[in-house]
Amino acid sequence: MRLNLNDGRRRPPEIHPLGADGTSRSRSQQGGTLLEALVAIVIVSVLLVGVIAGMATSTTVSQSNTQTARARAALAAVSDRVATMPYPGCGDAAALTTTVRSSVSVPDGLEATVTDVANLVPPSASCTAQTSVRMLTIELSSASTHLTGQVVLRDPAARPS
Repeated sequence: MRLNLNDGRRRPPEIHPLGADGTSRSRSQQGGTLLEALVAIVIVSVLLVGVIAGMATSTTVSQSNTQTARARAALAAVSDRVATMPYPGCGDAAALTTTVRSSVSVPDGLEATVTDVANLVPPSASCTAQTSVRMLTIELSSASTHLTGQVVLRDPAARPS
C-alpha cells in the first residue's frame, strides 16, 4: 500500500503493467525477447558447426598425409630391395610381380605390382640372352593410394659384346 501524504489517507496500490514504481522501463532494460534468443542460438550453432567441420577436415587431411608418407616409405623400401635382388632374367611383368611379392615384404594394406618391364641394353622390344639391363616400373597401391617407382636391374654376369 502506498501512503499519499497529501490527504493523509491510504490508497490501494495502483496496477502498473510496465514497472513496479509506475514508470515504464526503457527498451534497453526490458531484456531479450524469444526471437533474439533464437537468433543468437542459430548464430552460435552455425559457428559451432563450422569449427567442427574444420576439425574433421584437418583430421582427414592428416590421415591422408600419414598414409601417403607410409606408402612412399614402403615404395622406397621395396625399390631398394628389388634393386638388390638377383637378376631375374627374361620374364614378363606378371612373372616379375610374383618374384617381387615372394621376396619383398610389403606393409599390411599395400600391394606391390610390376606394371612394366623395359629392356634398356640393348634397347629392344623383347628380352634376349644379351639383355643385361632392365627397367621395372613398380606400383605400390592401397585402397586410397597409388604410387609408382622405377628400378633398373643389371645382370652382373653380362659382358659387353
